[in-house]
Amino acid sequence: MKAVIDTSSLVSLVRYYLPFDTEGKLKTFLEEMVAAKKLIILEQVVKECKKQGKGQVVKALPFIDKPKNKTAVTGVPVNKKLFNMIDNNFINGSVAGQLPPAEYQLERDKFTEAADFAMVLYAYSIKEKEDVVIVTEETSYSNDGKPFKKIPGICDTIGIRTQNLPTFLSENSIINLAVEVQKSSLF
Repeated sequence: MKAVIDTSSLVSLVRYYLPFDTEGKLKTFLEEMVAAKKLIILEQVVKECKKQGKGQVVKALPFIDKPKNKTAVTGVPVNKKLFNMIDNNFINGSVAGQLPPAEYQLERDKFTEAADFAMVLYAYSIKEKEDVVIVTEETSYSNDGKPFKKIPGICDTIGIRTQNLPTFLSENSIINLAVEVQKSSLF
């Protein structure tokens, strides 16, 4: 199986998981998965990571920015069938329907150049040959007023699995959480 991970999941990893990775197991797991091409980091995602939070993701996980570890989405044709899916299935009709045609075209162009679309396109291009999942913190029901659906909504339409970060880590036996509660003098 291949997992394609999005920017928000990488940000969550760095902010909320790595600080507790005192033995470096999570970081080692991630580096091994990326090197083995089981965890796919797209070039577009690395670009987004460099722009968010002063590049904290790339600073914490420098291996994702190595050329051999980044995957380019090139040679995958965005053909008429795919453009029809974008225009008919990937849109948030209540928002996109209110846009003038020229503005809709600009929004569609931005959408097709973004990391989210690159992830969907990559997964779509390999789904017949390989089991693939997109790891994302997005949900299909929060759209932020954008003209296109979020990753899970698009993936539901085209038959690609999504899962959130805790599920991905749990399914790969990375999460082993132990909480020790000490008796307080207040009780």
